[in-house]
Amino acid sequence: MGKTISPIEPSETMHTLQKGFVNAGFIFFALAILATLIFGRFVCDRGCHILALQDLCGWLLKKMGLHPRPFRSRLLVYIPLIAALYMFVWPTAYRLFHNPEHGPIVPKFTNHLVTSNFWQTFPSVAVAIRGAGLGK
Repeated sequence: MGKTISPIEPSETMHTLQKGFVNAGFIFFALAILATLIFGRFVCDRGCHILALQDLCGWLLKKMGLHPRPFRSRLLVYIPLIAALYMFVWPTAYRLFHNPEHGPIVPKFTNHLVTSNFWQTFPSVAVAIRGAGLGK
């Protein structure tokens, strides 16, 4: 209820490029990319919550006596490229081809750092339950 900071999710960057909404997720992601360029893998190694979750799961599996083998594939190299294309190129292409009257390739940026509808860009409860593997 009321106003709060917009979601701090890297996926919010897509709204910035597609609609021109400068939000907290865009600023966070830009700072994360800049920090990674300056400090290298240290940012991903010690600053990412996903890696902490993976380490916790690995520790729990070892405590249970399970030793999973690492997944190794040369195709994993392309995952960051695919993610970058999806997050940075797709929103711009969508904006240009879906609504060509919007004008230039760079949208007019507007301030969306504060929102009164925090959950607007998140998936529905049904999608979240299905994504968590709790659905059929």
